[in-house]
Amino acid sequence: MAVLEYVIKNTSEAELNIVIFLFSFLEYLLPIVPGDLALAFGIFMSVYGGYSTPLVFMTSIAGGTTGAVSAILIGRYVNKRYNSQKLIKLLKNVIANSDEKVTMAIELINKYGLLIIIMNRFIPVLRGPIVFAAGYSGVSLFKAISGSVLSAVLFNITIATVAFLAGKNFEKIKAFLSIYFKAFIILVIITFVVYKITAYYKRSRS
Repeated sequence: MAVLEYVIKNTSEAELNIVIFLFSFLEYLLPIVPGDLALAFGIFMSVYGGYSTPLVFMTSIAGGTTGAVSAILIGRYVNKRYNSQKLIKLLKNVIANSDEKVTMAIELINKYGLLIIIMNRFIPVLRGPIVFAAGYSGVSLFKAISGSVLSAVLFNITIATVAFLAGKNFEKIKAFLSIYFKAFIILVIITFVVYKITAYYKRSRS
């Protein structure tokens, strides 16, 4: 991560925008890629370093949208190879009651597909899997593209706001991203534990 941060910080404006596009794209396929860090530094430099803010925004939106649509198309391809019934059979040895869970997940995505895609940019690590699941569930490309663009715009505005509030201190922006990431992971763990306890309680009463 330190090497990647060094690369991000020691680039020209043109090079930084290329990095922002690539990282915003790749983080949907490889969750370990620090897309947020590249975007945060790009916005920081646009606010305080004279870089073009519209260019940083467009580059990030283009990269994120391309990554999200790619993950959705991969999800569609996997659906053709493994429909829900085949997927359930594959998961039965790993996940208990996989038939119910897969069916429920697909119904949830079909119902809230656009909202889920809009929120995906705010969900670290799970962005790729979320839009992959949307693609697997058959979300339309129109919803995928419009939701991805809106998601990227909202997230960019959020990071830009943090950059203004942080002043000329990139370390504060990094600290915000770190706290945001850790808080989300804790929330996911708590949600998972509560879900398991609730499911166990329901089974014990039936």
